[in-house]
Amino acid sequence: AGYKKYFSDLAQISDKFDSQENCVLLLATDECTDEPLGTIRLLRSDCGQTEIEDFLPVRKMLDAPYENFVEATRLSVPHHELSTSIKFALKKTYYHYCLANGFNTLLLWVRYPAVREYRAWHFFDINGGSGVFSHPTLGGNEHRAMICDIRRAVENWQAEGNPYLPFLIDESYTNLRFD
Repeated sequence: AGYKKYFSDLAQISDKFDSQENCVLLLATDECTDEPLGTIRLLRSDCGQTEIEDFLPVRKMLDAPYENFVEATRLSVPHHELSTSIKFALKKTYYHYCLANGFNTLLLWVRYPAVREYRAWHFFDINGGSGVFSHPTLGGNEHRAMICDIRRAVENWQAEGNPYLPFLIDESYTNLRFD
């Protein structure tokens, strides 16, 4: 449902990245009904190609400390009364997946309206803003590639007194997991 505006046929939603060894799909479901509520796809750079590499020479653009990353793509949360909470839970699980697997760098690409939101999460533009591209299968919209250094972001959130920090770093939520 989250991709109806881009794809007329459900078969178009799946692509070559979904079946790669480096792909992890996170699915948010309703605890009572098991109904899907949202999803995000993670692609590890250490054991396969990431989607952004179809558009940018990202491995050449990233400085050494950021060369191993987990790319998040296809965040899709259809309109629902809990959409904001579902997105937050998926982002938290993405963060914990990276930590559990030894990654310090989060990478994603977003359309311009979402840039401000991710800057508040301490994501910054790749290579001084040169990571902008148009995605042909997502309406040809311009996307901006951004990364987040987890350690630096947590330090910034602590310094700011970010009220969401305890939720984000607390690992005791048993219903947020990746198997």
